[in-house]
Amino acid sequence: MDSPNKDLTSISISKSLSDKIKEKIKGTPFHSVSSYITFIMRLILLEKKDGDEAFTKEDEEKVKSKLKKLGYL
Repeated sequence: MDSPNKDLTSISISKSLSDKIKEKIKGTPFHSVSSYITFIMRLILLEKKDGDEAFTKEDEEKVKSKLKKLGYL
């Protein structure tokens, strides 16, 4: 039988960031830090419209700003 997680990968984040996310998601539908991060990354990626070739400098700055607010940068 195939593993249900065969299409998943691991990404490391600091313990302090993980702890902050755990606090942030208390009382929300997010059941784990991974589910929250996946949701946020999908939002960021969906902001990029289909057919757009590359990120502009402005797009890059927006993503960096969002990642900084989330504690990644």
